[in-house]
Amino acid sequence: MERFASETGLLPEQLWDADDIPEKAMFYGRPSGSAMPLWWSHAEYLSLVRSRRDGRVFDRIEPASERYVVGGKRDGAYEMWTFRHRTRRVPARPDPAPDPTNRRHGALDDRPLGEHRQE
Repeated sequence: MERFASETGLLPEQLWDADDIPEKAMFYGRPSGSAMPLWWSHAEYLSLVRSRRDGRVFDRIEPASERYVVGGKRDGAYEMWTFRHRTRRVPARPDPAPDPTNRRHGALDDRPLGEHRQE
């Protein structure tokens, strides 16, 4: 990456990867005129350098790595349906017993909470 930096050491967003077009100042392996500097690209570069030195990913989040990479399983209580992850089956779970003191599960009347009939 250092070889692709500008004369001032800034990293470009994109490099020209085709034949040279000198009249448009486009040269193979040189900045293509895209945004520069990109501070996130400098930060990623430093993260890569640090990761290589340490021999492990510098900004890895250990609990996520343990769960999804090492463990290889997702043991959450919920499945999230997306177009990329289409859940084919939803396991049946019994509904919790209705709580008569909870308006959402109790009688549909005007009495204050706690004054519902006990059935």
